[in-house]
Amino acid sequence: MNNRLIHFKKKQTAAAILALLLCALPCLTRLNAYASPEASFVDTENAIHISTAQDLLTFAANCTTDTWSQDKLFILDNDLDLRGTDFSPIPTFGGIFLGQGHTISGFTLDAGSNFAGLFRYVQESGEIYQLSVSGRAVSDEDHSGLALLAGCNYGLISGCHVSGSVSGSSQVGGIAGVNEVSGIISDCISEGTVYGSHLTGGITGSNKGSIKNCTSHCSVNTTPSDNSIDLTSINLDA
Repeated sequence: MNNRLIHFKKKQTAAAILALLLCALPCLTRLNAYASPEASFVDTENAIHISTAQDLLTFAANCTTDTWSQDKLFILDNDLDLRGTDFSPIPTFGGIFLGQGHTISGFTLDAGSNFAGLFRYVQESGEIYQLSVSGRAVSDEDHSGLALLAGCNYGLISGCHVSGSVSGSSQVGGIAGVNEVSGIISDCISEGTVYGSHLTGGITGSNKGSIKNCTSHCSVNTTPSDNSIDLTSINLDA
């Protein structure tokens, strides 16, 4: 093989590596930028603050269209208890939600459709940070995509925590029912119990995207009888 051919092949290889790096750059940039969300927001003057359960109900009612929440920053100022409220899941979210470590508790969901959670759909532009959710979510065998935080995630969920019980049929998870190809779930923790008949997990039921540095303490498809010990087969006289 002559030197010109060797040089040509080296250039081809270098070009291929560069192309791969360029393709990966948006994802890498996104992960690095989202590691510290506070650094991304210098001006929070126009942020929409959620301070009461009624504020959250109003926020959910406004999120009926894909575009309403896009390019907006939402900040949760307090822990909220949804018990005794007429809260319905947030239909679709494409903005930035800063939970600031606060907890939304008393969340109860009897899902009557596919892809249900506190947020039904997190759009590709949607970002949710440092939010805790506790409660219960159930759906029947006709519906798929169930979780406490997001029914279906196309965006970013980072530094969040869920606790409670989730019981459904297919694509059942603690953080998200489905994490789509563009979805990223990072540095999250799930606790409690998760039940499902197909595609079930402590973090997400079905994952097509990226899950990074997450921890599940959930009991998945377990019952008290799973931990019992059958002593009938033990021969103590042997």
